[in-house]
Amino acid sequence: MARVLSDYDPEEDVLEQGAYELEEEAVPDPFPDPGIIDLTARADKSQRKGKRDPRKVYALVLHQMACCFNPRNPLERFLTIGSHFAIANDGRILQLHPISALVWASNGFNASSVAVEFAGNFPNAKGTWWKGDEYGRSRFPQAQVNGGHHLVRYLMRTIGLTHILAHRQSSGTRENDPGPDVWYHVGQWAVDTLGLRDGGPGFKIGTGNPIPNAWRTWGRPPVTPEIGTAFETEFSDTELAHDVWQQEDDARSPEYVRWAQRSLNEVMGLQLPLDGLAGPATRSAVRSFQARYGLPVSGFVGTDTEDVLKAVRGGHRFRREPRAAGSGRP
Repeated sequence: MARVLSDYDPEEDVLEQGAYELEEEAVPDPFPDPGIIDLTARADKSQRKGKRDPRKVYALVLHQMACCFNPRNPLERFLTIGSHFAIANDGRILQLHPISALVWASNGFNASSVAVEFAGNFPNAKGTWWKGDEYGRSRFPQAQVNGGHHLVRYLMRTIGLTHILAHRQSSGTRENDPGPDVWYHVGQWAVDTLGLRDGGPGFKIGTGNPIPNAWRTWGRPPVTPEIGTAFETEFSDTELAHDVWQQEDDARSPEYVRWAQRSLNEVMGLQLPLDGLAGPATRSAVRSFQARYGLPVSGFVGTDTEDVLKAVRGGHRFRREPRAAGSGRP
């Protein structure tokens, strides 16, 4: 089978005999965070298979526990889990193992990643749960979403996190790990909003499976019947740029789209190209901005979205450039 090309190199995750020293005791990470509960001294040390250089860790792998949504005491119940972090149903982030610890949680991603388990048994894209009668039928709460966002930002700040991955990408037996809810609200959010990488469409290693397209769009509103998916594929981004923004001349112009892209880059920390085209990446960024600031999520820059964007940016308004004589623009 041909190797899938991506920006994540699985060769770095091949374990060589003797490449890792055994971890005799937990070494606290040098960047304590008041939002993370440090349980590294109490967690099951048998889960640590060695220690590694934290500077070579650059990915976060998302998992779901497929159980344990509401244990009596998660600070005790989760001590035996073999992931670096766990996020309880109330959003509390528990650190169980230091970043320097090698744990066998994520198959081929182990060597260069940290793992996080979200407490709960979450459904697949068909709306079914694994052994729901036995392990419960959990819904992904906002508290866990917030906890996931906090952890991602913490790892970006402390270890220079550049990638976010799904366990299914490295394991053929974990097809719903972490599931569409966790992936869309944490993984895809980090890709769209913070610019992290997930290997791209089709990326997997070993026996793993790529992230389904349905996961990437899971929480987005459906395309309106007036537009439809066929319409989106029929026309180019240049043509769409004249339809997804406000109908006023300024809002339809490439100059206005560039202003919106520049504003989104500044406010959201993105790197959208300033090409004046309202393509999929720009519309995804608009949706992320709208969700963050409590606006209706449409992907279109209407009056309300523009007003909030200007306010967050400190009043930097779009200004029409003077028309060149004889330019022919209306």
